[in-house]
Amino acid sequence: MRHLPERAHRLDPESVLAMLSDYVNGADTSVRYRMVVNYPNKVPPPGPQIDRPTSEQRVYGVHVYDALARHLEAEVKESISLIPFHILLEHKQLMLTRLRYMEAGGHIDPSLELSQRYRTVVNAASAIKLSLLRRIARSRTGTASTSTALGSLRDLECEILSEVIDSMSHG
Repeated sequence: MRHLPERAHRLDPESVLAMLSDYVNGADTSVRYRMVVNYPNKVPPPGPQIDRPTSEQRVYGVHVYDALARHLEAEVKESISLIPFHILLEHKQLMLTRLRYMEAGGHIDPSLELSQRYRTVVNAASAIKLSLLRRIARSRTGTASTSTALGSLRDLECEILSEVIDSMSHG
């Protein structure tokens, strides 16, 4: 992937604010963004597919943390997949990049040091992934501490992103 300045566009703070609010509130965005989901030529990802997921199978925003904890409990009897936790970590890394960009562009007040504080979210997500990797390597099945860590991570992220939302709303 390479940067193409001629195809760049400006950040839309209103859109970012709406998406962050949706994320922090766990809003069902399937109707708003259905053009992405229902794209006619979309190639499905590899693996088993769910034709029409029920509302219980769909998860939005910060509710993903509870779903990951349930996933972890369900997979204790089986082998634990790191894929969802790797995706979680990548999401936190991308969010950190976005926050830094918004601070540099004046969309959020850099003096609030929100990106520096959000770095703790990235570090916590990384620690969760590494603890699961260690657990797999040692063939241990205890997941209670990881579920607790997921809840703490969710709370910390919501706290910081709520401040981002406040800063963008009043900035």
